[in-house]
Amino acid sequence: MKHILIAFLSLVFAVTANAFDMGDVDKALGSNSESALPSGLLSNLTESLGVSSEQAAGGTSALLAMAANNLSDDQTSVLGDILPVGNSGGIASQLISQVTNMESVKTVFDSLGMDTAMVNQFAPIVLDYVGNNGGKELLGSLSSLWGQ
Repeated sequence: MKHILIAFLSLVFAVTANAFDMGDVDKALGSNSESALPSGLLSNLTESLGVSSEQAAGGTSALLAMAANNLSDDQTSVLGDILPVGNSGGIASQLISQVTNMESVKTVFDSLGMDTAMVNQFAPIVLDYVGNNGGKELLGSLSSLWGQ
């Protein structure tokens, strides 16, 4: 499944000016593509939404990358203490320069084989996780950003 995720991500970003270097994507995924994200969040997404671990990791990472590009530095720092964004590791770090708005998030979801409407199912679960893990002050900003 790791190779499927790599193929999807490379397809999405091959058309952009800053296409991923496959080595960078592979390095971000490591031997376990979900390792940078908390297992509790991933299992909640997979069980609640019926998505694969790779889809859960990729979709969440797209939302986090968008957040990192749109929140203030202070807010991004708080979010980074809860989930991997920006320079804190994981797939989100690799997506950060390319996922800047909701259209690019939806492109990632589509490339992972998920309907773009799934963004509206992912966001509340991620918001719940953030709120329950010390990020209640971020909920308004993230909700607005993710259209919740």
